[in-house]
Amino acid sequence: MCCKADFSANATAIGKRAKAADKAIGILTVDGKAEPSLAQGATRVGVGSDKHLLIAAADALAARFARKAQ
Repeated sequence: MCCKADFSANATAIGKRAKAADKAIGILTVDGKAEPSLAQGATRVGVGSDKHLLIAAADALAARFARKAQ
């Protein structure tokens, strides 16, 4: 069974191998989670997705109108 520590160790090992082979590594993650990927050797980090951006915008809009209704 895989756990967070296994994933982190494997990601770091892959990052080192890719760097030695002069290859880029990319990953898609969510906001606030990019730093570990960069530390593990990722050279391209996509932060967020259409779904997460839509959810954040909808939450902000709902909060704005909730404040006006009070």
